[in-house]
Amino acid sequence: MAALHQALEELGQGASRHLLYRAPEEMVYGKWVEANPRCIELHDHSDYVYVFQLCFAVVCACQVIFMFTRAPNVGWEAIYLPLAEVVTYSIAANGEGVLRMADGRYFNFAKLAGWAVCCPIMLIQIGGMAQIKYRTIPLNNVVLAASLNRIIFGMASAITASDPARWGFYFCAWICYLTEVGITLTIMAVAISDFSKIKTELGQWVVGRIQTMRIIFLVAWTSFPVVWVLGYTGFCVIHEDYIALLYLFADLLSKNTWGVMMWHTTWVKLNGKWDREFAAAGGHEALKKALEQDVEIGAGEKNQNQLTARQQEELDIKVMGVKIPSITRRRRFEDEGAEAGRGRSPYSRYDYPMRPRDSSEYLEGRHSLSMNEDSERSEILRALAVLTRQDKELASIPRIAELMEEKRESDRAETLKALDTLQKKDQELASISKIAELISSMQQGREARDPAPEGRV
Repeated sequence: MAALHQALEELGQGASRHLLYRAPEEMVYGKWVEANPRCIELHDHSDYVYVFQLCFAVVCACQVIFMFTRAPNVGWEAIYLPLAEVVTYSIAANGEGVLRMADGRYFNFAKLAGWAVCCPIMLIQIGGMAQIKYRTIPLNNVVLAASLNRIIFGMASAITASDPARWGFYFCAWICYLTEVGITLTIMAVAISDFSKIKTELGQWVVGRIQTMRIIFLVAWTSFPVVWVLGYTGFCVIHEDYIALLYLFADLLSKNTWGVMMWHTTWVKLNGKWDREFAAAGGHEALKKALEQDVEIGAGEKNQNQLTARQQEELDIKVMGVKIPSITRRRRFEDEGAEAGRGRSPYSRYDYPMRPRDSSEYLEGRHSLSMNEDSERSEILRALAVLTRQDKELASIPRIAELMEEKRESDRAETLKALDTLQKKDQELASISKIAELISSMQQGREARDPAPEGRV
């Protein structure tokens, strides 16, 4: 062992040392500082920058608390993103977010770590607008890979000592970023196209909101690589105080403002997701009016209420002997056995778009189907009544028959498709006259029980 140790020491001290370690010529202690004194002068942060960063961390913490109090009408991403900013900006405000490398350069690991933990989550949120692919390639997954590669190339550009390598890595990061932008704008374009076909007020409002979010995305996300080249990581033309404030403003737009707008659109205006059908139905206000009209749901009401109660029942899940509260079973897995027992695929309810749903289910923020035949039939009747009420031209049953016979594309194409699917599910409802009969009897029963007030049609 002693002989081996001596041989290794001789190997490390001799000319063959270059076989084990071949460092660049410029990678020597402090040489970058000597060659770039201006960058060092521009790097020192003023105290007011740390104050701004600390205040921003407090604002992000307030946003976390606000979003947490919105539960259950909030997605986990709306809480996670500002929480990640609380951590990164708290580190930066304490002056611990930057490392000093051997040659004197600075490495802002807190900023890069913040991008790594936030950017993919934001792209997942955007991917919820629409699922797209190029031939057989799922682009929603490709955009995540491009984001992670962009961050890795940016990190390599920040730590490499060779100027050609630094700008080469920066160029590769731009290629990844352009890939992200291209796919993201395509996803938004698909969502805008879908919602623009929905002629309700809510549908048009969502179109305007996505267009606004698209502008925020382009401005905020593009500012990061631009600011990158203006600071010490690039040409050292702007003092790091301004660089830090520009990054803070970009984060305010891309994460905080974006997160609030995303939450407001999906949870306040819509039903927790980019649901085209919900927008076509008119949103929460239209569905509340539908409930106020007291739509008759027949014998299936009891079964539906029992199902909802079963869904809301908490599971007795314990971890290390401690019960975890508010854990419930997802609907899809709960009813797979029941669906399979009836000879149907557990995913058959998702086989067609724009499926009419019950108003009360929307208002409660969940989508459920009763496995009871009577309840399923009641859902069909209820959906038909809501459809005819939402579309005045479809209120006439003969007009429904006429449009269905024409088989033409129109603004009601999805509505007609949903009607056709509903009729196939219940053969007794396949006759247009039978539909008219059932709806008429429902309306007569409601009027007999609860006469309409004066001035109400």
